[in-house]
Amino acid sequence: MNIGDIKMLIINFSTLAISMTQVDMMLKSTLLVITIFYTLHKWYFEAKRKKKEKKERKNKPYCEKCSPKNK
Repeated sequence: MNIGDIKMLIINFSTLAISMTQVDMMLKSTLLVITIFYTLHKWYFEAKRKKKEKKERKNKPYCEKCSPKNK
């Protein structure tokens, strides 16, 4: 192993380290965006479900004996 090989090895490792940090930052950013959209998606469907349940409860009689089906 001569000096040229060592220099090439150092250059390759530094290039790899730099590219890994850029990939790491890109992965972090992508994960953040995906997490935000997933959370918004869950909130939207949870609000929609609660609104539907509230509407169903509003149309339901207070007690089962009071319902028109039992009369």
